[in-house]
Amino acid sequence: MKKLLKKTILALMIGAILVSMTACGDKDSSSGDSSVVSEVNVTPITAEDFKNLLLPKVAFEGDMTDCTKLADYPMDAHGIKGELYSSYVYLEVSDTTNSYETIIIFNATSEDNGKTIKEKLDGYINGLKAQFSNYNATIVEMVNKSVVKAEGNKVYLIISPNVKDIEAAVKANLGSFN
Repeated sequence: MKKLLKKTILALMIGAILVSMTACGDKDSSSGDSSVVSEVNVTPITAEDFKNLLLPKVAFEGDMTDCTKLADYPMDAHGIKGELYSSYVYLEVSDTTNSYETIIIFNATSEDNGKTIKEKLDGYINGLKAQFSNYNATIVEMVNKSVVKAEGNKVYLIISPNVKDIEAAVKANLGSFN
């Protein structure tokens, strides 16, 4: 009877160990699956949606020009050729005497093209710094605190007194911008 009791207890212990190992295995695989699902289920954001998301964060109270709708505007304004990007968002203040708030986001066609776009935008910012060095102090401060970054094939430029808020919104949606 003691042997049977020992065998039963041993069988129950082995069963409990197997069940706990199986449960741990399921937990790891399901957490891996859920991260894959969340990456797959990223809702794409269009240039128009991105623009509408950013407009409430703009500090300038006047009209912002939506240059996204102007064909070839980045090429004309910054020498960024159309084959370097597939889509872009471009907002800028219409009255540059009071502000120079600008938001540009590119979806480059490759990482290398993203680097090229970033170089062009870095040159643009350096030119603005030289141009406005003895100008309106508010604009000089905005340009000096501007951000130009490339993350893979996504590139953005932000000139704004709200650069941190706008950059947070850009980063939160950059991966789904198409």
